[in-house]
Amino acid sequence: MNQVDNNQAATQEVESDQSISSPVVGNQGATNEEVENKSIPHLVDDQEGVDNNEPLEAPEFFQGVEHHWDEDEGPDLEGIVKELKDTKQSYSEARKLISQGKHKAPENGEYSQEVLEELGIDEDDPMLDTYVDWANKYGISQAAFDDLARGMIGKAMSNQVDTAQTVADMKSELGADADNILKSNIQWADGLVAKGVLSEDEREELDVMGGTPAAQRILVKLRQMQGDMAPIPTVSAPDGLESEQEFKSEMSKSMNDPRYGVDANFTREVEQKFVKRYNR
Repeated sequence: MNQVDNNQAATQEVESDQSISSPVVGNQGATNEEVENKSIPHLVDDQEGVDNNEPLEAPEFFQGVEHHWDEDEGPDLEGIVKELKDTKQSYSEARKLISQGKHKAPENGEYSQEVLEELGIDEDDPMLDTYVDWANKYGISQAAFDDLARGMIGKAMSNQVDTAQTVADMKSELGADADNILKSNIQWADGLVAKGVLSEDEREELDVMGGTPAAQRILVKLRQMQGDMAPIPTVSAPDGLESEQEFKSEMSKSMNDPRYGVDANFTREVEQKFVKRYNR
């Protein structure tokens, strides 16, 4: 038997052996993807073993920062970075306070009053002594001393400025008799408290309600409706000018004069008197 015959015989023997199969044989008509999947059956087993709904478990090195771990998303990198920045800033501020000695109360009890000078508080201000005594009593640090001064004393001073400005604006709108109007209304309200008509709490509410020029005028009208006909004193005339009441009486006569509004010169003269009286 020659070499060709030997090869043919071997081929026939392999084809007849059913234990040896080609990956192509038996898959005729199947797609490439089906053939590949059939040849790698372990992929199906691995996918079946995965549970996508199982929560993610934080690694051991996340101990102490578990609040930055999400069971669905994993680590919160943005939150971690932000916390690191905040920690770094706090550490820097603490080092600065320590280097300046502001992290503790002064040993001699003498606080630096530089912040009080910045706020414009006078050395003889009684509020200053009270504040320093309180700081010494509780042994607060210099940093706390400064922060509290800026917060509480600064706010109190700001409120005083706002209140003073409000009163000034009110007096400006009420005119020359503003002080007398305010004083008269205050005395009237005090009288209602003394008579038991108003309680102290109601009196405080009345003060709040009377915080505008219009409200002060309304109080005057309410007093008159109650029969309180006590006249409100007017400002005495400075530099020989007539009193407010005399001036208003004169202007009322002038404006009722037939020439007012018709005679240009007479009208201008009356208007100039108003300008001179209130805008001098």
